[in-house]
Amino acid sequence: MNRRNLISVVVGTVVLGIVLGVVGSRSLFTPAARAGQEGIITSVPGPIDTRILEQATTIPNHPMVTMVTVELPPGASSAPHRHPGPAFGYVIEGELLFQIEGSAPVMYKQGQAFYEPPGVVHLVTRNPSTKQRTRFLAVVIGQQGQPVELPICGPGTESTNRR
Repeated sequence: MNRRNLISVVVGTVVLGIVLGVVGSRSLFTPAARAGQEGIITSVPGPIDTRILEQATTIPNHPMVTMVTVELPPGASSAPHRHPGPAFGYVIEGELLFQIEGSAPVMYKQGQAFYEPPGVVHLVTRNPSTKQRTRFLAVVIGQQGQPVELPICGPGTESTNRR
């Protein structure tokens, strides 16, 4: 691993730890969460991405750290894509079927984290449930002025640059 990749992984890990502490404390102590009354989103056909932070850093090469929550209604998935830098994820709610190029599909459950190496094609991001939504936090490290999600264009793909 070269120095640039090592720095990216260290920054991502630190940022993810901070975010998980903030997101976890907020979601665990809301009245709806305590009462188990989180709503199920059924009217939205695809993922809902909410960017929570985009922050330039002062470390070498000035990477941009972007945090986004992704909400997948029951049965929803996102199109294949890749990220220019490493991506770190944490399942906040539900389950997530996840697959990157060269690996078998993996099912992540609430409270589990995952990692995507830079540039690897992210083939599957799907909510396998027919009744419950999936929410996860993604922390992506990229470069200032560049998109954090790159579409995979080819036969049968309709990916667009959404993030």
